[in-house]
Amino acid sequence: MGDAYHVFGIIHDGTSNIPNVLRYIASNFPKTPIVRKVFGQTRLTQSMSIEKFVDIADKTLEFNTHRAGTMDAMTLVGCQKAEETGGYFEDVLKLLDGNHWLKEASPFSCESTRERKIVTIF
Repeated sequence: MGDAYHVFGIIHDGTSNIPNVLRYIASNFPKTPIVRKVFGQTRLTQSMSIEKFVDIADKTLEFNTHRAGTMDAMTLVGCQKAEETGGYFEDVLKLLDGNHWLKEASPFSCESTRERKIVTIF
């Protein structure tokens, strides 16, 4: 069949030089809107700020498990529109780019055919 083109590996402490991105955004951009699924009711969703979601997660955290529900996918886009139409959280991207392992895996790495479009919304 041929050789493998991709390999999956685990790099212990590979992101130890960057902060928790969820908490970083909640602290620096607390009004960023997110959508979550209500715990135990997968069809019910709620829109709220990321600050409120982190607060609910902290209040319900027990034995390293929270009951805040599942947060839907969040982009690093600085607006409420779809990822393709917005700008990016430039400081968060710089944090991620500062990590050698994440920089190489980024959709905007030097190996990518995509270009980073920088538009600051906040």
